[in-house]
Amino acid sequence: MNWQAVYRNFGDEALAALGSGGLLRRAVKDVEAGKVAWDEPPGETGGAVRADGQRVAVDGRGPAFARCDCPAPEVCKHILAAALWLRAGPAAGQDDATPAAPAEPAAAAPDVLAEVLALDPDALCKAAGRAAVRKAAGLLPQAGDAELTVQGAALLVRLPGLGLDARYIAGAGFAGMLSEAAASSRAALHLRAIAAVRRAHGRSLPWPGDRGRRGGSGGARAPPAIFAR
Repeated sequence: MNWQAVYRNFGDEALAALGSGGLLRRAVKDVEAGKVAWDEPPGETGGAVRADGQRVAVDGRGPAFARCDCPAPEVCKHILAAALWLRAGPAAGQDDATPAAPAEPAAAAPDVLAEVLALDPDALCKAAGRAAVRKAAGLLPQAGDAELTVQGAALLVRLPGLGLDARYIAGAGFAGMLSEAAASSRAALHLRAIAAVRRAHGRSLPWPGDRGRRGGSGGARAPPAIFAR
């Protein structure tokens, strides 16, 4: 899959969550004004976009991992403008700032819920880290039931008990999830959100590495489903 394809899965709601509604509106104006174009021809795994005079490095991990050379400490309008422009499907060899129409009809939105449910539990916990797994387990009492909404290629997971709105974007993986959670708690809260999705569909999220361990009696010990309660 072309690395640019993941940008088609970021709707306006997801981009606003990544930055803000105000930044997104400014980014839209820059794209409409023709202020976005390739800074250099894209490669197999990424490229560089020039957005309103700033250079934005992008790759297949999505806009959350894009890097801009402007002084903004976090996501800026240039990153959002680059994401919007890439979402429209610019041609690789295009010289001007107007994205070309995709050569093929747009594919149907991916089944983002199926993608979330197919995530490997052990890989999820490893990606989050041991401390985040323990913190996520401790959030169980106040998390409550999840409210799930599919928004095109994004799954919005709302946990009212934690005041959390987290979005999983198809193709971006666990690392590409979006929310307004503080950086220090983000991995734990996002893991808690994934666990809530699994719970809503009758699936647990066990501790990593527990499968196949032997108890003192020599029998196989079932993995403790720490998020299934």
